[in-house]
Amino acid sequence: MKTYIKQNKSRGMVTVELAIGLLSVVTITVFMFWIVQLGVVQAKCVDTATQVARQLARGDKAAAKKAMAAKPAGAKVITSRTAKEIRVEVLVLKKYMGIAVPISGTANYMTEAAT
Repeated sequence: MKTYIKQNKSRGMVTVELAIGLLSVVTITVFMFWIVQLGVVQAKCVDTATQVARQLARGDKAAAKKAMAAKPAGAKVITSRTAKEIRVEVLVLKKYMGIAVPISGTANYMTEAAT
């Protein structure tokens, strides 16, 4: 009499599915965290551009320099002036795992009359 042992071919599938599922969850979580970081950096760029433009429009260069100190790490501040307007752009290149994303914030203010 022969004895046959029934082999379950799906043995270990739960482990593989769990590993793939866990890897997917971790990857999505890291990606979402990076997206949130990009949003924070973009908000800092806009805030810095707004503060610098406002202070330059008022003619307060010392306060503008202080506002520039709040820029994100590695950011570049570009200012331009016309007779009636101040334009400030803050540019930064955010890198993560070999991916570089350019982020910027821009603000325009009308110059204030000197008192």
